[in-house]
Amino acid sequence: MSIDCYECLLKGLLTHETIEYLDLSNNNLSDKCGNMIARIISRQSQRRDQFVWMLSLRNEKPLNNDFSKGLISINLANNAFGSDSAEELANALTLDCYIRNINLMNNSVTEEGCKKLIKALRKNTTLLNIDLR
Repeated sequence: MSIDCYECLLKGLLTHETIEYLDLSNNNLSDKCGNMIARIISRQSQRRDQFVWMLSLRNEKPLNNDFSKGLISINLANNAFGSDSAEELANALTLDCYIRNINLMNNSVTEEGCKKLIKALRKNTTLLNIDLR
């Protein structure tokens, strides 16, 4: 798919509230798409945070963990992401407390990109797995 196709896809993913698993593996995505993935993570996190904040103002508790609905796992294996994408993802993951798993296996992330992701992992205590094989 071209970058234009991913931008169209991005519009839908930014507003979709119930998608839990995003699989964009084996698509030859480059660093040009790293920012788009980071925006999806950020938007999902912002939406959830706003929901929790709105309820806390009213001193209410979310019913059935409604705030937790949304993206929890991203598979980006077998693409062409490099360190620029790793930095974009690390910045988004640092502020997110909902994503549990991200798969970056078989990408072109350098040692510098790995260090940035590890730094994000230290700050994000809810992220359980980053696969960098």
